[in-house]
Amino acid sequence: MILKKEGKCNEMEENEHNSWKTTIERMSTENQRKFIGVVLENEIPYTENKNGTFINISELNKTQLSKIKKFLEENDETEKRFNDYEKERKMLEKLICNTNQQEKKKNISNEDYSSLNSY
Repeated sequence: MILKKEGKCNEMEENEHNSWKTTIERMSTENQRKFIGVVLENEIPYTENKNGTFINISELNKTQLSKIKKFLEENDETEKRFNDYEKERKMLEKLICNTNQQEKKKNISNEDYSSLNSY
């Protein structure tokens, strides 16, 4: 999916649109498919060829641009939440693993102590 810009837009819009292009290109295939769904739902004009799908940003109205922006913001927020969840999951996994190792050491120490007392 490539966003093309033909026509006039200010520097801030151009930077934002370049950011959109990069974001879409880096998305997973699943999220790119969802993006295509947004394109189709909102009758956003696009062209396709062997090199991919292309959207000419300058042809879009404000509503269509805002739909793209909303999708990208929501996708970004979902990715952030997922990454935060994964970090937390790994941290908890490590904590559980460490706790289990400490319990095993404690049990081994107790067993050693018990065996010494039996003599």
